[in-house]
Amino acid sequence: MSEISQQSSKLEAFGVIVKMDDTNIWVRVDNKQGCHGCSQGGCGNQALAKLLQPRQTPICLPKPDFAVAINDSVKLVMNESRLVQHSMVVYGLPLVL
Repeated sequence: MSEISQQSSKLEAFGVIVKMDDTNIWVRVDNKQGCHGCSQGGCGNQALAKLLQPRQTPICLPKPDFAVAINDSVKLVMNESRLVQHSMVVYGLPLVL
């Protein structure tokens, strides 16, 4: 379940819940190249793949309203436009400060 795909301007990544508490879950995302276009820099998923590269530290997210458990598979979805907005904040804010 380690793939990234793009459907109607949405970026999707699949991961596994590795830790949880009363308010948060931690998700480990294991990415593979989504498509040939990623290796050529031709699609928006390349940016998400770089953001969510396999790493030792899982991503901390708010716990959803429905029941989840450790080792559950999850799908993370982000609008492509939100990725651009967040990138502007991450890269632009240090320039302003």
